[in-house]
Amino acid sequence: MSQHVQRTIDTPLRSGLTRTQLWEAADKGLIKCWEIGRQRATRFPDLAQKCLAGELPVLGWKGGVSRSLKKNEKYGSLKYLAQWQGLRGEDLDIDLSSERSLTCSRTKMLVTFTPDRRSISIRWRKPRLSRAEVRSVATRVQRAHAVLGIQIGHVLVKLLNLPERLFRDGHQVEVTELMIVRQH
Repeated sequence: MSQHVQRTIDTPLRSGLTRTQLWEAADKGLIKCWEIGRQRATRFPDLAQKCLAGELPVLGWKGGVSRSLKKNEKYGSLKYLAQWQGLRGEDLDIDLSSERSLTCSRTKMLVTFTPDRRSISIRWRKPRLSRAEVRSVATRVQRAHAVLGIQIGHVLVKLLNLPERLFRDGHQVEVTELMIVRQH
C-alpha cells in the first residue's frame, strides 16, 4: 500500500465505483473526500473562497474551526484535509504516515491533521475537572440555590461541560461537595 495519496486537479472525477472501492481502498477514502471538495467548490463558491483565504471552516469531518477555543490547538482527520484541498482547487497531496498542521487564518487555531483515528477521539475527550474546579462550581451552585431557591438540573451539566456520568439512572450523584439534582 502506498503511504502517499496524490492526484492532480485536472484528473476527472471518478464514477461507477462501489462503496468499498470509494472508502475502503488503499487511499482510505481520501480521494473521494477530495472529489467532494472539488464538487462543493463549484456549488458553494463562498465556502471555497474561505478555504482559499486560509480559513478552516466546519465541514463533514473533524478539523474545522468555528470559533477560538481556550486551548488554541486541536486535532483533525486527513479526510478533512483532503476535502479542504479539493475546495481550494489544489492537487490532492497527503502522506498517510505523517501529521500535518495548519493554522486557521480567521481564528488563529492550530489544527493538526493526523492519520490515526483513535488518537483523534482520544485527544478530543473533554478533560476531567480538578478538585479546585469542582469546589469552584460547587460554590457557584450553592449560591444560586441559596439566592434563587432552585434545583440545578441537567442544563447545568451542559453549561459547565461537566461529565455526563454525574447522572446515573436519573438519580443525583455527589461529586465531592457538588450535588446536582435532576429537575422533574
